[in-house]
Amino acid sequence: MHFYAFGSGKPFFQDGWRDEEVVSIFGSAKIDLTQAVPAADAALTGLTIFGGMTVIVPAGSRVQIGGMSLFGGREIHVTPGGNGPTIQMTLSSLFGGIKVREAAVPAGRLD
Repeated sequence: MHFYAFGSGKPFFQDGWRDEEVVSIFGSAKIDLTQAVPAADAALTGLTIFGGMTVIVPAGSRVQIGGMSLFGGREIHVTPGGNGPTIQMTLSSLFGGIKVREAAVPAGRLD
């Protein structure tokens, strides 16, 4: 588990990560999943209370998202139907916001 309170955090995951949890209270967390290749059955659980959370997934990822937001919001900016890794996410917020977005495709790469 990665826990951040009264500040900001950027958790690091190892290649082949399978089940990770990130909690942020009165702060923020930026989770960049482009730096670590997930396992085939990867699951990310995130909770933010009075703060924010941003999750960046590799371009082409297939994302399945559940969770809830109470007195906050959620923005999902991932193109459906990709051929990348499948990542199951359960993301919840209380008085905060959650954003999930795709990383930009590197210049010159054809996907």
